[in-house]
Amino acid sequence: MTMIRNDPASVHVPEPGELISGRYVVEGILGQGASGVVLAVREGARPLALKLFTRQGEEVLARFHRERSALNTLRHPAVVIATDAGVHEATPYLVMERLNGRPLRQNHEALPPWTGGPASPELVAVVRPVLRLLEVLDVLHQRGWVHRDLSPSNVLVEDDGRVRLLDLGLAAPFGVHSRAGTVGYMAPEQATGRELGPPADLFSCGALLYQLLTGQLPWGRLRGVELLRQQLTQAPSPPHLREPGVPPALSAAVLAMLRVDPADRPQRALDAKALIEQALAGEPQESGAGELGGAFVGRRDELAAVESLLGEAGRGERPRPWCLWVRPARASPG
Repeated sequence: MTMIRNDPASVHVPEPGELISGRYVVEGILGQGASGVVLAVREGARPLALKLFTRQGEEVLARFHRERSALNTLRHPAVVIATDAGVHEATPYLVMERLNGRPLRQNHEALPPWTGGPASPELVAVVRPVLRLLEVLDVLHQRGWVHRDLSPSNVLVEDDGRVRLLDLGLAAPFGVHSRAGTVGYMAPEQATGRELGPPADLFSCGALLYQLLTGQLPWGRLRGVELLRQQLTQAPSPPHLREPGVPPALSAAVLAMLRVDPADRPQRALDAKALIEQALAGEPQESGAGELGGAFVGRRDELAAVESLLGEAGRGERPRPWCLWVRPARASPG
């Protein structure tokens, strides 16, 4: 029986030239993430990527099993292909195809100057990967899975323009309750441990698109309780106010994806894609497309409860078996 280390001890990262499992020659490091390191390896003449789960512990081990299961279940041209899995020196790993391209995060490091107009070439070039990402998410969602960790580092734009989903370590069937994810991109219901479905991924897509358009996350550099408070009480500044070349209609589409209540966001990835395409074409948006919706207006007790809940999570305490959600505030009579 192969033993897998399940403690937080340090793990040796193989150097170039070292052999893993007698098959994979290490060429270098491609990147690092929350669960470990991704190595460039070669099996004979075949270039591959090997994800070594060097950061040990129960959660990382669970992430390894989730990602292995997800890659086997969600075989699709838009999802990175897993070719092997194993254990090297008590450390689990996944072997995947090595892709030619760059993470979406590199696409917003040098924003082009916006020349104005809803269909300007520069604007379309920036938005196009998000439209393709939404098509990929539609496939994922049709199979009943939510990604849960969409961020610029987990989306690869290949040299031919195709978009591929990376890192399925948090992918799970609809209905999962979890606070795991990347701060700044995860939806309020994800940050508070509520049941998740497609709208959670669409919120993350909205945050991605906001960042691509403006160079900033919707709520800036806020973290923890302060970030959640802002998400629940205050809509982010419309993208066109931060970057004047962004059409207001596109701003409205982005804000629609960032609404507080998941029921108020587009419910399907293709709905969000259509909303963005309408904005690029200069078509008018439906009334209220950019409204916040579902805010914690005047509800200090509920917000205090959320802060207490997050405080427990931050101290490593077991979350209480409930999660608060707030309906959109009703209009006062008369």
